[in-house]
Parts: sequence; structure tokens; C-alpha cells
Amino acid sequence: APNEPPGSVPVPQPIPTPATPTAPPAPAQGLPPPSGCPAGQAVDCDLNCLPQLFFDVFLGDGECQDGTDPNNSFGGSQINFDCKLLGFDGGDCISLTSVTCPAGQTADCNGMCVSILLVGNGVCNTSGGNPNAAELDCEELAFDGGDCASCGQGEVPDCGALCVPAFFPGVFVGDGFCQDGTDPTFSFMGENLNFLCPKFPEEVVDCLGTASPPPPPPPFLASPPPPPPP
Repeated sequence: APNEPPGSVPVPQPIPTPATPTAPPAPAQGLPPPSGCPAGQAVDCDLNCLPQLFFDVFLGDGECQDGTDPNNSFGGSQINFDCKLLGFDGGDCISLTSVTCPAGQTADCNGMCVSILLVGNGVCNTSGGNPNAAELDCEELAFDGGDCASCGQGEVPDCGALCVPAFFPGVFVGDGFCQDGTDPTFSFMGENLNFLCPKFPEEVVDCLGTASPPPPPPPFLASPPPPPPP
């Protein structure tokens, strides 16, 4: 190349790297913020601005934030997530007794009507975040009739999530007496036993009296005929 000393090698110039676009910050999960809310905040059901952290921590945490608890406040205002747009605090403020469902159904932890046969059927029914799936793992439903309860070694949960010795179902289920959680005669650790749920079908018979008459004993178990007179 002209004007270069003999034997010199051209030095390649680096190619400029295009700038990586910066993704916008994720929106807060509360209601749409009005003008005047700082960035990263959203509003609760009373239109009070709250940091995103409050929604992450308190929304659906198992306690109802309905604007009446002075211990849950920010900026002088009590936190209120009890409205439809926030799912009534992620279901925490739903009273299951106030939900009316068709016959054969019950309200799940989020107030959705589901088959009553799912409660205590031997499988822990959780929604996994799917709004259309049954969520039964809450105190109001005895943690899915005990199916979602955790017990110690050698224990099993009854239908009321009471941890009892593992041999209790074999003793009490199908014994002819109804253990449905209402009779203090059958209790353990001060709590009434409850075995009335689908995973214990024999107890359904004990409590509802739907058993068919027992079949007659086979001939070899029947009483022998009396001996002939002498």
C-alpha cells in the first residue's frame, strides 16, 4: 500500500457491535396505575399506590387484605385487595359459605364450583396456577379433606386433616359407627375423628346407611340342623 513502510501488515479495524435494546420493566400486577403513581407501583382496590413488592407478598398469601386491618397499611392507608379485579385478594377474601353451587358441587378455595367428590378423594387437588382447575388446598376445605395435609411418620390424615395413627382407618372405617367429625365419642387429641369422604367409601355406608343387606351365609357356615330325636 502506498505510504506504508516495507513489510508492514494492515491492522483490521473492529466492527462496531450494535447496541442491545433494553427491555421495558415488567408492569406491576395490581390495577392499572393512575397518573401520579411512581414507576413500579400499582393501585389496590381503593386506588392507593403500592409498590410491586406488596402485590407479590400479600396477594393470595392466605390472609384477607380487605382494607380493615391497620397492621397491613402503607402510606397511612390500609391495603385493600378485596375486589373482583384482584380476584378478591387471590381468593383470600372469598367466604366459601356464601357461594351457592348446584347439587353435588362445592366451592373450591377460589369460590369456583367443583364436584364435591374431589374433596378427600385421595389426591391432593391444587390448581398449579390454572384458573380453570380446582384448588382445594386451603383450611376451609380441610386441605382437600386431608389429601394435601402433611403428617408425621406412622400417621395419616383423616378427612378433616387431623393426623391420626396409621392404623386408625383400619379400626374405625366400616365399623358400623359414623365418624363424620361431629361425634365427640370418637376423638383423638381433643379433635373429633372424620372419615366421611370419598377415599373411605365404607364410612359413607356407616354414616348414610346405604349398605345393601348382607348376603346369607354359605351352607357350610349355617347353623347345623338339630339332631333327630332319640
